[in-house]
Amino acid sequence: MHKNFFGGLNELLSCVFDTDDYSSQPAYMVDMGCGDGRLLCDAFKFIRAHTKRGKHLAEFPLLLVGVDFNNAALEATSRTLSDSKLPFRVFHGDIGDPGAMMQDLEANGIARDQILHVRSFLDHDRPYIPGTMSVPPSETSLDAGVFVHADGSLISHASMMQSLTEHLERWASVLGPHGLMVMEVHCQDTSIVSQHLGEMVSLWFDGCQALSKQHLVRSQDWFMCAGQAGLLPKLGSLQVHPKNADYTRVTVTHFKAMDGRIRNATLADIPRIMELHKKRKFSSGLTVDAKWVSDLMEEFPEGQFVLTVGGVVTTVMHTQRIRHIDALDSACIGTERTLHSATGPVVQILRMASNGAVWGRTMRDFVLALAHGTPGVRKVVAVSSTSNYRKGNGLTFHQYISQIPQDLVLNFHRRAGAELLKPLPRWNDADLANEGHGVLVQYDLSRNAGTCRRAHTHRSCASSCSACVLDT
Repeated sequence: MHKNFFGGLNELLSCVFDTDDYSSQPAYMVDMGCGDGRLLCDAFKFIRAHTKRGKHLAEFPLLLVGVDFNNAALEATSRTLSDSKLPFRVFHGDIGDPGAMMQDLEANGIARDQILHVRSFLDHDRPYIPGTMSVPPSETSLDAGVFVHADGSLISHASMMQSLTEHLERWASVLGPHGLMVMEVHCQDTSIVSQHLGEMVSLWFDGCQALSKQHLVRSQDWFMCAGQAGLLPKLGSLQVHPKNADYTRVTVTHFKAMDGRIRNATLADIPRIMELHKKRKFSSGLTVDAKWVSDLMEEFPEGQFVLTVGGVVTTVMHTQRIRHIDALDSACIGTERTLHSATGPVVQILRMASNGAVWGRTMRDFVLALAHGTPGVRKVVAVSSTSNYRKGNGLTFHQYISQIPQDLVLNFHRRAGAELLKPLPRWNDADLANEGHGVLVQYDLSRNAGTCRRAHTHRSCASSCSACVLDT
């Protein structure tokens, strides 16, 4: 079954190896939990046959490295790769202790900055290691997953999330610039299972996995834990399976380590959040007060995010979910909050403030990946202003946005794959610079899946990041 998803990994490998800059590409591919070596074997053969790097392996060799806790697996990997006459080495290692693995690799001349890590369907099968940070006592929720100790007692959802976060944090600490490509399987909310009994295996599979001490988590929990651990899905890399379904069974993701951490905002963050909002250069008539923020946290806590660097909140993003994009046609900045529906298929980005352009883009990319991996979410939208439109410049507002100008605010969306749908007249009557218009932008998550997005070069934004925020 696992091999069915290797094609998704090949798409990500193509983004890395199908370029001309061979010296900057990985020199090693390390598979923790290598099993029989088939993943490494198939990946190498794909690179050799279908990428530019494959034609230059003599000058720029790629060494395959299998790591596993099981000696029989290491022997099987050795046979698989030897039979195919591929360059390889194998090491004993534990997914729960990536630091020790990295020490062994570096002691054998395998440089961390030249490694691309890959693995398939292993993180949920790791031994449970309780988190070192205390979690608040709470009732165990069975709807979001069942987790079982070796003695058969239940592990709370909060405890499992802390354990997973710290597990991913250990991995983030050993990653070099090439990151980690990982395939993972996820459990489902019971409400989703009940709606799709005839087409999914979760009713029996998730239960069997839990009772065998395999810790499947929901896809949205997987990405939230990754964000808290300092792992960011590379923009456009995320693939979800099955495609075009209302649930997410398997994800294929290319993670990169980041200096920041992303988590849900709390009431304790409000003073710092307000500082960030006050530093923004708002459009006329656009204000955010503490009550607006606290009301959002109470109504939709899972949709409010902060990014911290060194423990300090540097970026905040507020979102809600709505049922239909068309509902924004008859709304305005004063009424948009009435559209919120906790199960709506559209995520609307409401506001963002950041004291650094790079962190604004990081937050955007994370929220897009989280939305893509969340069952039931189809699209992400925002109502944006512009940075440069001024009445009397010779263009109507509609002409201005349709001619794709070098507008920093609109390009914040475009560079992440968004489409400018249309202007929304009378969105914010107090915004005289934009003649009261907003610009409806839409991220089609199905188009973002599994695509290579190259880095864009553009001039920096001001420290308040007013050009890279959603000035709605």
